[in-house]
Formats: sequence, structure tokens, C-alpha cells
Amino acid sequence: MLNGRFLGVAFDFGREGISAPPLQPHICQGNGKAFSVLMRGAANQAPLRFPMRGFRPLGSVLERHFSPFSKAVEL
Repeated sequence: MLNGRFLGVAFDFGREGISAPPLQPHICQGNGKAFSVLMRGAANQAPLRFPMRGFRPLGSVLERHFSPFSKAVEL
């Protein structure tokens, strides 16, 4: 979804047998003037502009949702 407009499925991991992979936003900036990002939904002061039923904003995650990377990838 972009600005309230559904653009289709971006990632489909269903065929790999993964029910809910933890996808994390990443931002990469090249050389030049620094930019800033407002991550809507990460805090109450910047709520989601286009909330979508069935999804929660990043700001609603709890400490128990996190695990160390080494634990998350161990076999």
C-alpha cells in the first residue's frame, strides 16, 4: 500500500512454508545531503495516515516480539 492505495502483494513467503516472516524496513542513503524520515506508526505522535485492517503499526510491537539475531537464525 502506498498513500492509501493498494498496489498488490509485495512479498509472498507462503510457498516457502513461512507463516509470518519478520520484515524490517531498511533505508539506504548515498553520498550527499542527509535526509530525514518520518516513520508513521512508529509513535503515537505520528499515527498511520492510511491504516489497513488486519495490520498493526510498528509502534505497537512489544519487547517480547524481539529476539537476538543469533537466536532468530539458529537451526
